Amino acid sequence: MGGAGTFAELIGQKNTVLGDAIDAVPKRGTVTEAQFDAFVGTFTSAFTGASRTAGLAPATRLLAMKRPDIFVCVNGGNTAGLAEALSFAPTTIKLENYWERVIQPIQQAPWYNAPRPVGRNMELWDARAAMLDAIYYEPVG
Repeated sequence: MGGAGTFAELIGQKNTVLGDAIDAVPKRGTVTEAQFDAFVGTFTSAFTGASRTAGLAPATRLLAMKRPDIFVCVNGGNTAGLAEALSFAPTTIKLENYWERVIQPIQQAPWYNAPRPVGRNMELWDARAAMLDAIYYEPVG
């Protein structure tokens, strides 16, 4: 993660703009593209004046931690698998098109729209988007 050092510094400084960014996404219910766009704008603004800017991996990690039912973290280890599964070129994914390339196809999938199960599989269903990271992750190296 190219901007991870700067991102970690902002976290350590308890940067309130990062908190504002994640607050743009509701804790429950539907997440709209406009809410995602508000997150992106605020997240990006947190790096104003910094030597490096964090991008897709740390941003999507924050989103997946808050809403694992909606978002999957995209990183170097899972980009190829996600790109193949969701039909986008792996070199084209960036934070600005994440909604279109990742979220929209996921939300159109039959497995995503299946009714919420009862019993022990409820928790898995509640994290169904974020689990794609584990399914498609291949160690880089």
